[in-house]
Amino acid sequence: MEYEIAKLIAHTAFRSASDINNLIPMMKDFCSESECKEFGIPIATASYEIYEQILKKIYRLHPEIEAEMEQQVQKFGRVI
Repeated sequence: MEYEIAKLIAHTAFRSASDINNLIPMMKDFCSESECKEFGIPIATASYEIYEQILKKIYRLHPEIEAEMEQQVQKFGRVI
């Protein structure tokens, strides 16, 4: 896969996983415990699958993308 396309996919996948992960603290504040369990586990599973099925494969093809994204998280607290 071409580097620029891989980078775009990786950034989008990473942001998507982050966005759905950010739902969990909100759910803890506004949902019942049973609702948190009902939806929290699928949310965590979806986030993990994004990593396993997309990011991990791209990182294998282009390790420099993983390093760049990690540097951004360290510096800015997020991928930019």
